[in-house]
Amino acid sequence: MSNFDLVESLLSNLLNASEGDLSDAERAEVQAFIDVGEYGLALETTADIYAEERKIPSTEVLSLIERLAIAMSMEPESVLVRLARYQMNVDKNRLLSQVNAQLAQTCGEKASNLLQDPQVRPVDGAPTNEEVQELLPTLKARLENSQRTGKPIYGLEQVIASLVACNLSDVVIGYGYISPRAAGKFYLHGRDGRFLGATIVDR
Repeated sequence: MSNFDLVESLLSNLLNASEGDLSDAERAEVQAFIDVGEYGLALETTADIYAEERKIPSTEVLSLIERLAIAMSMEPESVLVRLARYQMNVDKNRLLSQVNAQLAQTCGEKASNLLQDPQVRPVDGAPTNEEVQELLPTLKARLENSQRTGKPIYGLEQVIASLVACNLSDVVIGYGYISPRAAGKFYLHGRDGRFLGATIVDR
């Protein structure tokens, strides 16, 4: 099977998998791009419809979106992040691998324990979306308060350092999780989905 045939097959499977989620008009909009060979626009439109209409994609839909992005030499995160901005559907296993690879030891251990806690749950129904220029002053104030009270916020300095390196207008997506033992927030860049760090507090 050629790459062209593979992409068409995956797009057909994606439309079938999303049949219960997308309206006839939405499916027709995607199909119109497929008919003229605009496969990238078909994929991005599908992701945008799910995101903007707050539709919850199934595991099959997410897998097909990822496979299509790879088949078209696109960065999967750049497409999946469109969904992540509005839904608490971040892949915790992928998040866990980023935590283990990028966080300092103490924060990494606490973040890993939080994500793997059987009693962990999302804090809200949707992630936060904030520009760096809004989020950075808030986190700096939290750091000052933490230093004053002596109650540690693990990972906070690393997140601040990551944000300082971003543009002020960049959007940051925050996924909050809580368990009986800890609470935390995991930050991803809104444009490319890269991991910016996590903040963890003991409860």
